[in-house]
Amino acid sequence: MTSTDFSLSTDVAELSSVGSDLSTIAQIVLYERQARDWGWWAQMAATYWPGAIVNLMWYHGDAAGFISGSKRLYEGGARPFHHMFAPVVHVSGTRAHAEAAASTWSRWNIDGTDCTLNTYMKLNYRFERRDGVWRIAQFDCVYEYGTLTPVVPGESVVIPATELAAFRDSYAIMAWHQTRRGVAVDNDQLGVDRPEQLADFYASTSRWLHGA
Repeated sequence: MTSTDFSLSTDVAELSSVGSDLSTIAQIVLYERQARDWGWWAQMAATYWPGAIVNLMWYHGDAAGFISGSKRLYEGGARPFHHMFAPVVHVSGTRAHAEAAASTWSRWNIDGTDCTLNTYMKLNYRFERRDGVWRIAQFDCVYEYGTLTPVVPGESVVIPATELAAFRDSYAIMAWHQTRRGVAVDNDQLGVDRPEQLADFYASTSRWLHGA
């Protein structure tokens, strides 16, 4: 452990050896998001299998690219903190699915006003157990909604309705903010404003879980 990396020393393989499948998977979900919050990139990388897939509003690709992209955003000042709820875990043989409700908050200055940006979502993870070890094979996000509020009560911030209208309801405020910062966003992500798309996603997840 160095002065710039305060990640914990627990190995993911050790988690698999000391807990039940349910508790191990739940801990890895938290372990991965803790690493993102604090910039502990080695810890974050240890939770993913090589070639794992990540699908988010700002990124589609493998886990290695996701981690390097997260590091780049982190070093550029994008340091949201996650508030995590207990994951719901389903296990079927060597496969598992975990879903955790979560929110992120971060501080930004919007046109001279200090604001708190909150985004609410459900994090979805596909896990695989290989040689007795659980790691993440795929990470997806279901977006719910976002808020942007001034830090100081009584101050105000204005988002032009015409600018916000370009983005999906499920993540419009986050997408608007990311676009202002020069980050490309995908307007076709999973969100509660498209229930048919969500139904297909969960059906596909169930088929994968049970090997169908």
